Amino acid sequence: MVLGNTKLARVLLYACAIGDVVSFVLVCGASSYAAALWALLGLVVLGNVVVLSYAQQQGYFVERQIVKAFKKTCAGVGLTGQSNKIGFFGIGVGRMIDFTGKLAEAEAVVYPKLRRLSGTREQFQAEILPLYGQKLDSFTQHSESFALAFGGIPSVSFELAGNGLIRIRAGLAHIPAYDFEE
Repeated sequence: MVLGNTKLARVLLYACAIGDVVSFVLVCGASSYAAALWALLGLVVLGNVVVLSYAQQQGYFVERQIVKAFKKTCAGVGLTGQSNKIGFFGIGVGRMIDFTGKLAEAEAVVYPKLRRLSGTREQFQAEILPLYGQKLDSFTQHSESFALAFGGIPSVSFELAGNGLIRIRAGLAHIPAYDFEE
């Protein structure tokens, strides 16, 4: 279940991976100090276990699975765009010189982004930051594709969330309240 701070969990996982690489380099460089190596490896394993359990509690792995399915579905139904930014912070926007000296166009694929994801794999809601030119109907007409991509979820619906965002609700079908008067 996606509960909390998956952004912090993501940062901690990246930091843990960098720490693993650094500790591996230190272990290889200081092979004559066996006691220090075992202590370092014990700290690395302990840190990895703590960070992985935190990421699991915050729902990072559920979020990652849903975002991955969302991106693949967007690519499959054509809800992507092309970016022409090259380098860090868009420096050299539009063109770059390749190794042959020719100008090359940047054509990175850009996907709509999922934000504020909450729920479980079976039932969740999120906000979509669409690309420029995409409409609510662009997503609604492909709702069956999204339902199948999310593991056969019975219902996927899209609605306007305000501020240019689209809300996706996936899970059991929402039945509106009905007054049974005779």
